[in-house]
Amino acid sequence: MIGTHEIKRPKIAIARWPRKSIAAKLRLARARSGCKAQGSRKPVNNVVADSERVTLAEIAHRLGRKALQAVANAAKPDTLMGWYRRLVARKFDGSKSRRYPGRPRIDDEIEQWVVRIAKENSDWGYDRIVGAMANLGYTLSDQTVGNILQRHGIPPVPERKRTTTWSDFIHAHLSVLAGTDFFTVEVLTLRGLVTY
Repeated sequence: MIGTHEIKRPKIAIARWPRKSIAAKLRLARARSGCKAQGSRKPVNNVVADSERVTLAEIAHRLGRKALQAVANAAKPDTLMGWYRRLVARKFDGSKSRRYPGRPRIDDEIEQWVVRIAKENSDWGYDRIVGAMANLGYTLSDQTVGNILQRHGIPPVPERKRTTTWSDFIHAHLSVLAGTDFFTVEVLTLRGLVTY
């Protein structure tokens, strides 16, 4: 694969080179890449540095496919021309600066906060969750909160109250339940109130 377009290419005027000089450069590149013999296209070590691929691709484009048949031993002519096509495609890619239509997505951190608040407070509606998020420093609309909860499979408040599981209930009320004493009982007997 050709390296990124950020690789510094050698500053050489390929257009001014005579064809014999270009052929000599290809032979030098073949020798550097470790090809076995003059007519062999099978490299001993088929690892070619990205900067060498860029240089070879530019040279191959200047030479043309017919001239490459005679001199290209570092790689097959189709491979060299493929490297050049990828080099051009990378130059005009534009995917880094591409913007997608519509509003940007909500950050994952904000989504996690909304889901956590909704699960811990099953009787809070969208507006109350928006208010809690405003207290945390995030600005959301109630529609955004509704969309987030719908994506995570959390129903609206009336349905959420009816579908609360015991584990969700216990997690939501854990601080109150921790302070509750379930083991002492006060019983009214003939001698008065007795604590067991």
